[in-house]
Amino acid sequence: MSGAGCRARRTWLKSTLSPRVVHIYCHVIDNFGDVGVCWRLARQLVHEHGLDVHLWVNDWSVARQLLGTHPAWVGEHVTSQEGVWLHAWDQALANRDCTGDVLIEGFACEIPEAVQQQLAGRSLKPVWINLEYFSAEPWAADYHLRSGYISALGARRWFFIPGVAANSGGLIRERGLLAERDAIVSRQESAALPGHVLVFGYAHAPHAELVDALQGANPGRIDLHVCGTYSQRALPQTTLSPGVRIHHEPFVGQPEFDRLIWRSDLAFVRGEDSFARALWSGRPFVWNIYPQGELAHAVKLQAWLDNYLQEAPPELRVAITHIHLAWNNLPGAQSLGDSWTTLMHLWPAWRDHAWRRSAEYAAEPDLATRLMEEIHWLSVNK
Repeated sequence: MSGAGCRARRTWLKSTLSPRVVHIYCHVIDNFGDVGVCWRLARQLVHEHGLDVHLWVNDWSVARQLLGTHPAWVGEHVTSQEGVWLHAWDQALANRDCTGDVLIEGFACEIPEAVQQQLAGRSLKPVWINLEYFSAEPWAADYHLRSGYISALGARRWFFIPGVAANSGGLIRERGLLAERDAIVSRQESAALPGHVLVFGYAHAPHAELVDALQGANPGRIDLHVCGTYSQRALPQTTLSPGVRIHHEPFVGQPEFDRLIWRSDLAFVRGEDSFARALWSGRPFVWNIYPQGELAHAVKLQAWLDNYLQEAPPELRVAITHIHLAWNNLPGAQSLGDSWTTLMHLWPAWRDHAWRRSAEYAAEPDLATRLMEEIHWLSVNK
């Protein structure tokens, strides 16, 4: 494992070695998060960086839902309306180029055998990037931009770790995203108390406790806009007394989902893609992190909260931490109802903190920009 240049962001000048063709591989596991991130990245590399991008996905029955009006069938290759070439995983063949100038493995997926053979046979290797999962843990900054040499393939693979620190890989944020958000909503439009709440959680999240907390702590009417199969099964569409109405939202594409969050006063979101979109909304949100064995996700969640809640008033820091622990069913949490009651008393401070931290993170370069800096540097220096 090499650490050369791993701590500082790269600087580069455009040259004749600038990469043009990118192949992104994504292996869908059980939800939309992995392919959601890869699809956003693919579009951004096309639209903002002018690259020729090929997206390979093992399960288009899942990924197709994110494409909205895009072709329902993926054949030899089909250009989507977003300019990304779409490929089925098993179409990777050794007799045509499937590696390009840049090869990106989404979330440590193992690229198809045919692609490995092609990579091994190339004398001039592509820049090979392993796009990892988000982490705010201290180790991530040290590991970011390190590399490992795969002797069987004769190629070096570089690790790119998304995060919120200056020396991390950043988060996906398209140019103009915040301006588009501000054209729809503004900080000044925020409600005195949350009346419009988006709920998008995993099956283990305590949905019933959330409804009980909402009924007991907010004197006004609350509309719960519920997304995703897990949450909709847990919260049947109905009107509860007093003053809580539950609405099921249909599955929508990524731009429409962004707008759902923007129009919410508060969002309960799940996974990494929705987490980042909630952060850019500037609204208060609660993150349902993907569960891992041996409570590894608890450490990851706490590392994020420690970063996000820097300079937050102590009472607010404790309350936001507790509602995250409660929503994720983690040890050490207060009841969700107690956490909610406290946060309603602190609502203006929570709202202001969310807006300020979103703006502070947005002052740093986005993931695609940082990724392109690394790719260009490696193209020149490999």
